[in-house]
Amino acid sequence: KADLEEQAIIQKRAPLLEPLVEKVREKVIETITQGRTDDKLSENEKRLVKKVKTIRMVKQDDPNLQAKCGESSGETALNAFYSSVNHTINICPTMNLFPEESLTMVLAHEIAHAIDPCNSQFGVVNVDPDKLRAQFASAETRMLKPEVLKTEGRVRLYRFINDLGATTPAPHTSAFPFQLDYDDKDYSFFATSDPKVIEKQVDGIPFAEHPLASVFACLNKPEVGFQSTQSSNPELRILRALKLREKNGALKDGDAAEIRAALSAHPECAVGGEHSQMSEAFADWMGTEVTAKLGQGKKFSSPERQLALTGWIAQVACYERFQMRSRNGGSTNATLKNLFQDEAILNDPHPASVDRLEKIVLQNPAIREAFGCEKSPLYCPNPLETKQ
Repeated sequence: KADLEEQAIIQKRAPLLEPLVEKVREKVIETITQGRTDDKLSENEKRLVKKVKTIRMVKQDDPNLQAKCGESSGETALNAFYSSVNHTINICPTMNLFPEESLTMVLAHEIAHAIDPCNSQFGVVNVDPDKLRAQFASAETRMLKPEVLKTEGRVRLYRFINDLGATTPAPHTSAFPFQLDYDDKDYSFFATSDPKVIEKQVDGIPFAEHPLASVFACLNKPEVGFQSTQSSNPELRILRALKLREKNGALKDGDAAEIRAALSAHPECAVGGEHSQMSEAFADWMGTEVTAKLGQGKKFSSPERQLALTGWIAQVACYERFQMRSRNGGSTNATLKNLFQDEAILNDPHPASVDRLEKIVLQNPAIREAFGCEKSPLYCPNPLETKQ
């Protein structure tokens, strides 16, 4: 009976999702523009706005989304995600059960991933699978032409574009970080084809030039403490890798420089195992900013109203705390198992939920005011507010 009641609520609220997505999208854009007209924005600010505007929401009845929503991520079920592959936000139907304030924060969080410290470095393109096949595969046999078979990267990229055409509607938009997975020459092979298979829509932004870079720096301050590749030191790992290659006769001149260049090319993208929580922390920050603006003037004095605002993350924080307190201990194996679990949590790109709640969500001045709390020095302000 409970399941039937939940399904009834999910279906009843489903039509409300798209209008809420557009309202949240508008607020994310306002967080960037601060009411300024297009001619008053920097080029990088315009790129952020355009990238947010081009995000598509996948319909909740989409079979691929429904299959994904049945999967688990660690100890929790997947509920919402941003996909750079097809530049979409995906909201599982069970999210319709959440109060509007919680859902607003989740929507803003997922939209923010398109412009987070990693994803913002990569642009948006439209691909044309019909032109791809016409130019680079035999019409009779569908075999790839020799120029594609020349490199393994070209073959993989051909398949990526072809698959994207089969799984997304025209104009087949993608914000995938091609520079991380493909050689520049292989990417250019398709991007410069005539007619073009890949059409650029939005340029990426160099990490240091992100208009909200001061927020990243603030979230990485010791007293806030979210992990960043900017504060990590990979030299010991590089040294160990070089010694291993030398022992096996595989060390080449320039290996060290090549590794350092790869690790520093795209900060916060966690390439090469470098650990970063900055993309998730930033998405939480944006989610909080948007939710605070949409809830401005409301009072959240009762526990029920406070949970409506923070319940999406508070419930995960409570679950994580329960899991940790329920562990078995005493034996050597149990102690080591608990240690490995601790390390997995610390190396997760998602920070501990209690930190997300206490160091980001509950630091926002408008939310603190709504909860009847004093302002906090840990809040990371929006640097663009001064540009109004």
